[in-house]
Amino acid sequence: MLHLIVAMSKQGAIGLDGKLPWHHSGDLKHFKEVTWNQKVLMGRKTLAKLPRVLPNREIYCVTRQKDVSLPSGQEVTIINDFEGFCQQHQHSDDLFYIAGGASIYQVALPYVSEMIVSVINYDQEADTFFPSFIQEGFRLSRREKKEDFEILYYRR
Repeated sequence: MLHLIVAMSKQGAIGLDGKLPWHHSGDLKHFKEVTWNQKVLMGRKTLAKLPRVLPNREIYCVTRQKDVSLPSGQEVTIINDFEGFCQQHQHSDDLFYIAGGASIYQVALPYVSEMIVSVINYDQEADTFFPSFIQEGFRLSRREKKEDFEILYYRR
C-alpha cells in the first residue's frame, strides 16, 4: 500500500533551491507523528538534503545512480526501478509513505491510495511544485485545521 505525504503552499509550491521553502515546526511534528516506525520512501536528492538522520523509520531511497552518498548513520534500502516498485507494492499489505521530491511524487501518483497534504500559508518564491492530481481520481476525505496550517486527506 502506498500513501503520499507532502507539505505544499496553496499554490502547490513544495521547493526552492532543492529544499523546503519554509521551516514549519507544526508540519514537521505532523510528519514525524505520521511516519514514526513506518517505511518512508524518498528520492536521493531529498534524502541528501535532510539535516540529520530520521530515527525510527525504515528509509527507502530511489536512485538510478550506482554510487550513492547517503547521510552518515542512516540505514537505507536502495530502489532502482521505482515504477516497478510502485506496481509491486500498490496493493500490498506493507505501507510505504512516499515523501518526495517532485519527480518521485509524479511517478507515484497513479499508484497511491491516500495522500496526506499539509497546506502551508506561504506565498513567496518557489521553483518546484507538486504535480496536478485533479485527474487522478482523488476525493477529499478529511480535513484537519491546525493553528497555522491545514491537513487534507485525499483517498481514491
